[in-house]
Amino acid sequence: MPDKVSNELIYEILKDMQKRHDKHDRNFKDLQESVVRVREDINGLRGDFLRQERWQAELETRIDRIETRLEISDTKQ
Repeated sequence: MPDKVSNELIYEILKDMQKRHDKHDRNFKDLQESVVRVREDINGLRGDFLRQERWQAELETRIDRIETRLEISDTKQ
């Protein structure tokens, strides 16, 4: 191991560390963006599911009204 470490060597090491840090920082930002996209997709799917549930409830209500008007409803009492 050398007795003296030159400023140039320290500078080169620090530059290399900075490059690696920048690379990790970019990777982390890419990962964050991916997570945001996944969360947006999940929220979109939740919205789709809620719309389907609302649509199904509306259909069930309409069918109940039709059955009542036609007097064909199965009333279990």
